[in-house]
Amino acid sequence: MNKITEEFVSKEEKNYKFRVGRMLASGLSGFIVGGLVTTLVFFVLRHLGLF
Repeated sequence: MNKITEEFVSKEEKNYKFRVGRMLASGLSGFIVGGLVTTLVFFVLRHLGLF
């Protein structure tokens, strides 16, 4: 399970000048991934005729 988690969690040690920069970068990437996963689930359900 740790191998799968490592695929989705960035280990990049990026130092931002402001704490807000780190929160925005993390939040934006989470929002994008959430949108992609939701879209994928929607298309699968639509293809199966469940939605």
